[in-house]
Amino acid sequence: GRTVGITTARPSMVLEPPSALLARGATEVRGGAEVDGYDDIPPEWSDVCDAGTLSDMPGIMTDDASNVTTVGGGTIDGSPAVDEDPTIDDDTFTQ
Repeated sequence: GRTVGITTARPSMVLEPPSALLARGATEVRGGAEVDGYDDIPPEWSDVCDAGTLSDMPGIMTDDASNVTTVGGGTIDGSPAVDEDPTIDDDTFTQ
């Protein structure tokens, strides 16, 4: 016989980022760019999302907060706007 199709199951990934943006080294938010760690539900999704699951996080998590700058109207919001984790290194981005 011939195989016409195969059905497979793929496990879904659970992503739990520590912030809206994870960065290492010099990080510049410029122009009209916005980084926002505040969790909210878009108005169009309010019927299908549970507001009880909202969780605010840092706007940017970085290895050195002194390397984060804004230029020309760029904004960073979150709780806190920028947070520091000195354990962030190259391996953080290749896991």
